Amino acid sequence: MTNTNPNRDELDLRLATELWQEGLERQLGGDLDEAMRLYRCSIEMHETAEAHTFYAWGLSFQGKLEAAIKQCQRAIQTDGTLGNPYNDIGAYLVELDREDEALHWFERAKAAPRYDNPQFPYLNLARIHIGRCDFGLALIELQVAEVLASHDPRVDQLVTRVGELLGDFEAPPADPAVAA
Repeated sequence: MTNTNPNRDELDLRLATELWQEGLERQLGGDLDEAMRLYRCSIEMHETAEAHTFYAWGLSFQGKLEAAIKQCQRAIQTDGTLGNPYNDIGAYLVELDREDEALHWFERAKAAPRYDNPQFPYLNLARIHIGRCDFGLALIELQVAEVLASHDPRVDQLVTRVGELLGDFEAPPADPAVAA
């Protein structure tokens, strides 16, 4: 039976939000079992994309990447505006050595209208481009990440890494015929 009382729905949503937020604090504090229990309770009380996404994150900590991907897909079904689950699917695919599939998910994350850390898909794409020695593309992604989150030290770290890698490449010897 569907509850049609808006006050009850609002209360359920507030309590469900508190549950997944407490779950996140527990997970960050190292208590994954309790975090997972809180995420499940949150989802049972009132489904939110956030609860599904953080539950997926917990599954990934347990090495259950395929289950984490499915949970992120549930998050997207619940609310397709949240960017986190798109990015997380991409990250899990990278861990599964499926980078080509991940690219699509990072692009979708970039387009999401609601995202607490909008620099993440740009950073993830930059990492893929660095791994493929596509340094120009990596730097483009990093420029956008810098605009979105100038305070994120990972941006500077990756820019430094690209510079180091570019320094490792030797320029081809100059053609004496061209120099003349």
